[in-house]
Amino acid sequence: MSELRHFKLAGGDEIICEVIEWNDDESDMIVARNILEICYLMNEDGQRMCTMRPWMFQQVQNEYMQTISSSHITADAQATPEAAESWKETIQFYINKDIDISEGTDDPFNIEPGSDEEAEALSKILKFIPKNKLH
Repeated sequence: MSELRHFKLAGGDEIICEVIEWNDDESDMIVARNILEICYLMNEDGQRMCTMRPWMFQQVQNEYMQTISSSHITADAQATPEAAESWKETIQFYINKDIDISEGTDDPFNIEPGSDEEAEALSKILKFIPKNKLH
């Protein structure tokens, strides 16, 4: 039976996920799905806020599973009711997200060649000039 857990990882990440299978004597891997990372932000008033985003790119779908090494978990807790509700809303947003890329997007890399937008974007690129030295 799956359960919603809140983990603090050794690298500092905080994640909330649905644990499908716990580690055992034969393996230290935990099978999980719909892993969201908790990101902390400061607003203009100096108040601390948090948001959730996918921990791994395009891995928020019920049929996709991930494994987490239990040796990388420094803390484990049940998700609070507030965090659980935010997790559910965020998961529903990502699962139900229907993007039709054939109609164009606000993708910053989808810029018309020769436009003012392209000139502005190109002006922000830092140029790397290699030196003829071996290190």
